[in-house]
Amino acid sequence: MRVVRWARAVRWYVRELTEVLNRSHREECRQGRCC
Repeated sequence: MRVVRWARAVRWYVRELTEVLNRSHREECRQGRCC
């Protein structure tokens, strides 16, 4: 069952990473540096 725990950890890591990227992306959009 180690594989299941590893997959869950990877999924959590990816979700945290996308959340951080989206947050920084919104900050750039608010300041007009992108979009």
